[in-house]
Parts: sequence; structure tokens; C-alpha cells
Amino acid sequence: RERMQELLEKMKVHTFVGADSSRNMILKARLNMAMHGLPKAPIFWVDNSLVSSSLEAEHYDLVITNPPFGSGSVKNTTEEGKDILDYYISGIDEYGKPKKTGLCLGANPNAKGVWKRVNSTDQAVLFIDRYLQLLKPGGRLIVVLPDGILSNSSYKHVREYIMGKKNEITGEFEGGRAVVKAVVSLPTVTFQLSGTGAKTSFLYIKKKEHDNEKQEAVFMAVADEIGFDVKSKHEVQLGNDRNDLLKIVEAYKKGIK
Repeated sequence: RERMQELLEKMKVHTFVGADSSRNMILKARLNMAMHGLPKAPIFWVDNSLVSSSLEAEHYDLVITNPPFGSGSVKNTTEEGKDILDYYISGIDEYGKPKKTGLCLGANPNAKGVWKRVNSTDQAVLFIDRYLQLLKPGGRLIVVLPDGILSNSSYKHVREYIMGKKNEITGEFEGGRAVVKAVVSLPTVTFQLSGTGAKTSFLYIKKKEHDNEKQEAVFMAVADEIGFDVKSKHEVQLGNDRNDLLKIVEAYKKGIK
């Protein structure tokens, strides 16, 4: 029993890691963790999560996050933007093809399928690459994304980068760095109090452990209500009976093989 308690205390200190560029959010996160019995959990400030060396590649089993919404694109018109885009093409080989490892979403493919660096891109796209970099093989990612990345034709290469291209003959997805487990659509009220009414969904994926992992059927659901509404810039609780996410979680769990 003493050994188990010792392990639990180590987990509290070393298992949960958080990073943000907002000092205010870091303070809130630290207070939240302390209130849940984890006052020493490493929640720290970083200048830029896209490139910070404080976050180690292939170090994490689970990443739960969201990229910044509405904060603009990364552009090569600034020195910082150019450096970031250069960093995010390190996984493109000399023939303009993505390698099996490395960062690639600072580029996209032209009509001939050759990947070339872009002049600008949505930060959310680069963050997807970053999350995959941080995960261990077999690690899981749950991320909130603008719906455009999941549906717009201009982001088709991002979706194929994640799950591979569909072979129209076999129906199998070939290539890709992850297996998509679930996509759940969220109502526009979800982040309204945070200043955005963007239509979003959360994406649940597993980073591949080997090339032969197959993409299976994807669990998909729509949450019309999430237990609260926003009126006059205030949250109004609706109760668990009007929280579709609880039902969606139960439905997902029943479908797990």
C-alpha cells in the first residue's frame, strides 16, 4: 500500500504536463491542478508552443488540446514566420515528398503531388503536425479544430496527411500518420464565452505504431447541446439531461471492440 501511494505521488508530479503562451491561462491551470491535489504538476509558460524545446518529441501518451482560433496565419513576411515555416518542412525529402517522420505541414502538394513550402498557413494546421510530433507511437490525441480543416477542399492534404489517401479499388486508406477514431461536431455556443463562435468539432486520433495499421470505421456524432447556453455574455446551466456529450461518450464506449 505504501508503494502504491508513493507511485501515486510520483504520478501527480510527473504525469500531467501543461504549456501555454498565455500567463493568465497558466495561472488558472496551476490553480485548477492544485485544487485537484496536484500542486506540483509541471504547468509552464512557453513563448511559442509550435517550436518550444520545452516540449519533447515522442514523449507523451496523450495530448488533449486546442490550437488558438482566430489568431491569424503564420506568414513568411516576418522573420519569425519564415523560421517557423522552415521548421515545418523538415520532413519533406529532396523529391518533395513527406518522409515517414518529421514535420511537413509548412508545405502542401501542387498539382503534380510535389510538396512545396507555403507562404502562409493557418496555425491550426501546423499545430496538428506538432501534436503528432509530441506523441509517442500509439499515443492518442483529442483536439478541438475549426470545421474548415475537417471539410474544406483546401485542407484535403491535411486530412490525407493524418489518415492517408483512400485507394478507390480496395477501399483502404494508404499512408497517413494516424488512425482516426472519432469526430464529434460541437455547437457554436461551446466557446462563445472565450470569444469565438466558430463552428468546431473535436477529433480523436491514434498515432500509428507501424505502417500496417488499418483505418477502421470512424465514430461520428453531433452534439446539439452540451449542458449550457450563453445569454447576455453569461453561462446558463441547462443540466445533464441536455448534455449530448454524455450520451455520445456512452455510445462510443458501447461501440469499442
